[in-house]
Amino acid sequence: MLVPLLTIGTTSAVAAVGLTAYLRGRAKWQTVKDDMDAAERRLLAAAPTTTQTFDPAQLADLPAPAQRWLRRAIAEGTEIPSSVEIEVEGAMQFGPQDRKRPLTASTVIVPSSGYLWRERVVPGPIPRSGILGFVDNIGTVEWSLLDTIRIVPERVKMDDERSDGNRSMAGRFTSVLVWTPWAFLPSDQVTWEAIDDRRARAQIAFAPETVPVEIEVDDEGRLVNVSIRRWGAKTRDRTFRYFGFRVDAHDEQTHGGFTIPGRVTSYWAHDDERPSPLMFHHEVKAVRFS
Repeated sequence: MLVPLLTIGTTSAVAAVGLTAYLRGRAKWQTVKDDMDAAERRLLAAAPTTTQTFDPAQLADLPAPAQRWLRRAIAEGTEIPSSVEIEVEGAMQFGPQDRKRPLTASTVIVPSSGYLWRERVVPGPIPRSGILGFVDNIGTVEWSLLDTIRIVPERVKMDDERSDGNRSMAGRFTSVLVWTPWAFLPSDQVTWEAIDDRRARAQIAFAPETVPVEIEVDDEGRLVNVSIRRWGAKTRDRTFRYFGFRVDAHDEQTHGGFTIPGRVTSYWAHDDERPSPLMFHHEVKAVRFS
């Protein structure tokens, strides 16, 4: 009887240790989520409170492609919101021939100051949850397996202007602005320059980066794609430098006077503009302005 008893005791001890680790992991991840909920409240509280409406005359000095896009994207007289919440569904894919791994996500964007992105993806048998953002001068990348095992935590203060993590997250923040065309209206933060009949480049300035955002627009003003030079480590030696980051736009949707891409595909691009293996597909399912 001694051996079976020892076996039962050992199994019980291992189970107890496993349960304790699981509960601790759940508690730590819940703390991360609570912190991000608080960050979202601060982000929304800091959003502009002044009311403005769109006047096409604002576009008079912009390059022709930017004018075509913004005239199509913003209806005359539309009230400019302080923030927007967008829900998407889609997939993660390791290359065009790979199977698509389903995901759902929601993002809160305040174009003047930051955003938060919450995502759940099922890359295999174990679902993965992520929170990415740029709030309170802090770039955040948090991932968890089973809402328990915390992976790839990265939080870096943005007051260090050479911070690699923050510079990369500044670029990602800029990429989600394809859903907030009013963020590209001329201002102290945004200046434009012409490239050719279909392309123009906006320089969007906020610490720690001034991010060049190149748009391509068709003859009717539809947004075709957005290309960004984003700081990242995409080589085998993990050296940070600028890489291309691209968002391809498809299937317009109109919400509250704004016409935005209904589907986007985003990916890092090599210097010759070939897409990297990792691609994300997102389809807009709901939009709420405030």
